[in-house]
Amino acid sequence: MPAAASQNTPRAIAFKITAIVLVAYFTFAAIIYFSNPDPVHWMLFYIVCAVCCLLTVLRKDSLPLLYIAIGMGVMELASTADGFLTVLREGPEAMSVVKAAIAGLRRDFFGALVSILVCVCLAIRLRRVTQIK
Repeated sequence: MPAAASQNTPRAIAFKITAIVLVAYFTFAAIIYFSNPDPVHWMLFYIVCAVCCLLTVLRKDSLPLLYIAIGMGVMELASTADGFLTVLREGPEAMSVVKAAIAGLRRDFFGALVSILVCVCLAIRLRRVTQIK
């Protein structure tokens, strides 16, 4: 199938729309973290994820940049795992003790996890696409 024709398939269009929504999501997440006590690394992380998605839409994907985003996500995941594990270990009653701190760590943990999954999916897709060519 010619390259131009494959760009107009319903699957390709749905993928582009999803990537555009993810650009908006990661940009919004970066903006939200501006008021956080430790905004710089989280904002940088989400901006890198937004750029990865934007480059995918523009068909300028960068595997090294995706690997950097995945590495950043793993570091963020590791730094917030304690709050997530506290809730798993101690259950909902742990939420009453230091509710705001644990809720923040849990939100950060899942944000990093979603970001890693997105970047891993983009990396797998890019490797597949480059192997086909």
